[in-house]
Amino acid sequence: MVDKQFRYAQLYVIDVESRQARRVVEGKPARIGHIREFEWSPDGQQLAFTAAKTPKVQDYITSEIYIVDAEGGKPKKLTKNAVAEGNLRWSPDGKKLSFTAGATDELEYFHPTRIFVIDLPDGRPRNVFGDWPGHAHAHFWAADGRRIYFTATRGVNVNLYRGAGHAADACSR
Repeated sequence: MVDKQFRYAQLYVIDVESRQARRVVEGKPARIGHIREFEWSPDGQQLAFTAAKTPKVQDYITSEIYIVDAEGGKPKKLTKNAVAEGNLRWSPDGKKLSFTAGATDELEYFHPTRIFVIDLPDGRPRNVFGDWPGHAHAHFWAADGRRIYFTATRGVNVNLYRGAGHAADACSR
């Protein structure tokens, strides 16, 4: 019985006035998995989230990215690989979704953490800074959506960087 009956984290929206909770993701929790993080779209109409196979720590690498209408429904799976994705961020216009993953361009595991972008609704994840020599951490989009700012480790230093296309440079202090 050990590791057989999990409690899966799920997404709910609560109406502040009525205090009614409504589950957003249709289907059995075990089918979607354990929701680990989520991010509202800029227009508030969709939610992006990651879900892993189970809540077990070692299953973190089974996480995949999904989007679902904020009103509820069946989620759309955006990734399918053996890489842990995280740090979801919507572009300001809501047409792209960025995330970090310790992976190569082909989303192979155990590589430096990179920033990937998916062009919605049907794009494939692409590594936006190529073989940039660092480990990306937190990131956010510039207000105009043309650049991504991020913190990253290079050697023993953590700095703030900005990038566009396949280039990234350190921000001046």
